[in-house]
Amino acid sequence: MIKSMPAAVSVRLTAGARIRAIARIMEARFMLNAFEQIRDGHAANWASPAITTSRGIYDQAMLEKKRLQRAPDALLCAALAELPLAR
Repeated sequence: MIKSMPAAVSVRLTAGARIRAIARIMEARFMLNAFEQIRDGHAANWASPAITTSRGIYDQAMLEKKRLQRAPDALLCAALAELPLAR
C-alpha cells in the first residue's frame, strides 16, 4: 500500500475520476462487490454470528474507503498503478 508520494508529483483528477479510482482500488483490495451482495441480498446471513469475520473485513474496507476519499489525487493514481491489469 502506498503511504506517501514525492512532492514533485502533481496530478488532478475530476470528481468522477476520483470515484472510479476509489471504486477500482476497493474492489481490487477487498472484493467489495461480493460483501455488498451478501449484505444486500441475504440480510439474515449477514446478521448471523457465523459471518462475523466477513463483517469485520467489510468494516475495515469502509475505513479504508474513507481514507482514500481524503487522499490526494497523486496517492490514488499511485495506488491504481500498483494494481494488476484487468483481464
